[in-house]
Amino acid sequence: MSTEQSISLLSQLCEELGFCSALRTISRFPPDAMAGPGEFVDAVFAAENLSKEADERLAGQVRAVVDKYFVMWQKAEEVSSVDPAS
Repeated sequence: MSTEQSISLLSQLCEELGFCSALRTISRFPPDAMAGPGEFVDAVFAAENLSKEADERLAGQVRAVVDKYFVMWQKAEEVSSVDPAS
């Protein structure tokens, strides 16, 4: 995932759900957050100084947005890695 992709996702989380701390401090967003959707959600909650367990409904909403982006990026990578000559 590129920095532009993570900024796009963090912007969406800020606009839709008010999770803006990670976007404001993108330079401190942990690189391992890009490993997968679960890690990304954990990093977003950590940036907000919140616990996912405290509000499972909100955690589910964040996870749904993150999952959507990760699936979209994965599909884009698959398409770009296909050899058109095959």
